Amino acid sequence: MKIKILTIVPIFMFVIACSSAKPVEPVKEVKPEVTPVEVVPVKPVINLEGEYKVEGKGAGARGAKYEGTLTVTKDGENYKFEMKMRARKITGKGTLADKTLTINWNKKDYVYEVQDDGRILSKWGEGKGEENYIPVKK
Repeated sequence: MKIKILTIVPIFMFVIACSSAKPVEPVKEVKPEVTPVEVVPVKPVINLEGEYKVEGKGAGARGAKYEGTLTVTKDGENYKFEMKMRARKITGKGTLADKTLTINWNKKDYVYEVQDDGRILSKWGEGKGEENYIPVKK
């Protein structure tokens, strides 16, 4: 009889313990707090170094067309330019601010606009003259 009681008592205690336990509540879903982030567009870095084909048109009455080559090299924060047209060589220095390029040719500043496709364009002489620098792919 003792064996039966000893076997029944632990089972009985287990049943009582289980029935008196509090039910487990389901875990609540915790959603992380999202902080809005400001997206700042990054300006692409423009590197003008390289070789270009020059196509231009003079501002004179005849609007004479000309062509040549242009070599652009970096000089610290600025650029050096060397244009060759036939036997003539012209050098200049310039600065780039965003997409606006200013080149000093023969002590006179000329303003150019850098295009997304890499071309560099300018109009001068009251819009009658123009100069286009087209990147030469290697």
